[in-house]
Parts: sequence; C-alpha cells; structure tokens
Amino acid sequence: MGSEHTTNDRRRRCGATAADPGICSSTPSTAEVTVSTRRSLLRKAGLAGVGTIVGAALLPSPPDETDSSGTVEAAEPPAAVADWVDEPITDESDAPDATASIGVALDHPLVGRYRRRTALTIAYLGGLVAMFVTSYLGAQVTVGGDVLDTVSSKGFDALSMVFIAFVTLTLLVVPFCYALWNGGPGLAALLPVVPVALGDLVVGSYVLGLDLATGLTVGASAAAVALVAADARRAGSLRFWAVPIDDDGLLFVTAVSIVAAFGVARFVAAAPAYVYEWYAPFGGLWLVPAGIVGSYWLRRLRSAWQPRTNTTAD
Repeated sequence: MGSEHTTNDRRRRCGATAADPGICSSTPSTAEVTVSTRRSLLRKAGLAGVGTIVGAALLPSPPDETDSSGTVEAAEPPAAVADWVDEPITDESDAPDATASIGVALDHPLVGRYRRRTALTIAYLGGLVAMFVTSYLGAQVTVGGDVLDTVSSKGFDALSMVFIAFVTLTLLVVPFCYALWNGGPGLAALLPVVPVALGDLVVGSYVLGLDLATGLTVGASAAAVALVAADARRAGSLRFWAVPIDDDGLLFVTAVSIVAAFGVARFVAAAPAYVYEWYAPFGGLWLVPAGIVGSYWLRRLRSAWQPRTNTTAD
C-alpha cells in the first residue's frame, strides 16, 4: 500500500495518468533549463571579464605617463613575426574561402543587422582612410623639389577641409546614426576610434589624449544605443523589452563600457584642468551606457532567477 501510494503521488506531481507507462516524461523541467541557462551566462560573463581586463591593459597611458618605448615609432615587431616566412599558396584548394569568411563576418549581430548596410559603412571607413592617405602623401611627396600640396594647394586645401569635416562627423555623429540604422554594437563602438587612430598614426604616438577619451565615450554610448536598436528591430516596435535579451550583445556592450570608463577615468585623473574642461561636455554621454546597460542587467538577472523562485514556491 505504501509503495502504491508513493507511485500515485509521483504520478500526480508529474502529470502522469494510469494509462501512462512512465511516471515522468524525459522533458527537462523549468528549473533544469534555468540552471543550464544560468551556467551558460556565467561562462560567457567569465570570458567577457577576461576580455575586459585585456582591453583595459591595452589602453595607452595619458601623455605624462608615456615614455618613448610606448609610441608607434619606437615599437619593434616581435621576433616571432620578423622571422616568420610563409609558404606560397600554389593550389587553389589551399586558399581559404575568403568570400564565405567575409560573409559570416558581415552577418554577425555585433557588426550589424543588415549585410548591405554594414558593407556601406565599411566602405565609408575605407573612403575616410583613402582621404587620409591622399592628404598625408600630399604633404610628403615632392615633385620637382616642391611638396605636392604646394604645387596644387587649392585641391589639397579643399581635400583637407573635407577630411576634417568627415573626421568630426565620424567622431561625434556617425556612430549614433549607424547604431540606430543597423544596430551593430561592435562597429558602432569602432567608428569613433578610427579617426583617432589615423591621427595617432600621423603623429607617431600612442597616448590617451582628449581625442581618444572622446572616442571611447562616444563609442560606449553608441554601442549601448545599438543594443537597444537591434532589440527594437527584432521586436518590430519600440517595445524592445518584449524580446529575449541577447547575452552576447549585452556582455560585449558591458565590456566595452567598462574598458572605456577605465580609460576615461585615467585620462581625467591625469589631464590638466583646461583639457578636462574641453572633455566635460561629453561627460553627460555616460548616462546613456549606464542607464541602458544597468536596465538590461536588471532584466537579465530577474529572468535568470525568477523561474527558480516560482518553482520553489510551488
């Protein structure tokens, strides 16, 4: 009698009937699914934490803390790279499928939602780099003993003005436009850093100055906006909270925000007062990643722990 009573009790808990040959089905319970999801999130969070630490370590120092060995001009290629000799590819089957690799990269959610829009943005960056190279060569190449930009001063002056205008737009406006247009946090965070990298390449330095601090601030804000824009497109409305959270996107934006905040904090601590005043207008942008990332993590933690609470209560 006791064994029969226990069996009937297990059938009632599992929803089994008398005709059901099994006491419980093999379908995992809500608690098991929740635990698996939580473990996956913790693994991804651990990887994101490692990436955050590496990114923060790779940031340059403020100008007073950078010696000559930390500049691009003084950098030496690693010995492993300098001595490396690759064998030429003689067979077509040995060559990697570059087209497929590029297609996979363009379709990645962190890069952008639509491949064509992503490709147009990358082409825009290519045009920006081309203008930079042309302007730089104009000041370096000589023709008949005269520097090229002095021979055709009007053309290069116009090119320099256009380049400066595009650099300003890329640093301050384009990242937010791309975030709303295509919703790729990775490319949105990269856009404002590209013109800063071009400027550092010309100067031959790698320091955490005002331009890089501004680029990090805009990049973190644009990445957070891209996270919301991508979810809004998935939801088909402005109710971006109606769709499940993309853990990869959230962890990426969190890591980018932490690295950018760490770099800006170092810049503010070492910058003179007048330089800090120039950066101050951009400080308000930190409300964007702080609000978005904070609200996303509240939702994510609530969704990760709520099922367990309900199961325990039942």
